[in-house]
Amino acid sequence: VAIDLLVPRMMEDALSDLLAGLGLSRYAPIFEEEAITEVALLKSIGSTTFVSSMAELSMDEYAAEALRAKLFGAEAPRSAPSVRPGLLGEESDDE
Repeated sequence: VAIDLLVPRMMEDALSDLLAGLGLSRYAPIFEEEAITEVALLKSIGSTTFVSSMAELSMDEYAAEALRAKLFGAEAPRSAPSVRPGLLGEESDDE
């Protein structure tokens, strides 16, 4: 009798579609490696520890917040500013 313990489980379409819809498909291989192959498994992590748990899987904070918002209905994260003050053409006090 063969044992299939080392055969990775394929990700369910719902989770794959969820990641793709958020532009997070690049994390699919990491989830599969960690045996997170179903939306229910991802939701079982819980909302309160979700972002820190995703950080352990090398997911950036913005991506983790976006995924948490989609899974748990939390308010979507604000996008990072494209330009930070003081970087483009503003004079500094050092001159």
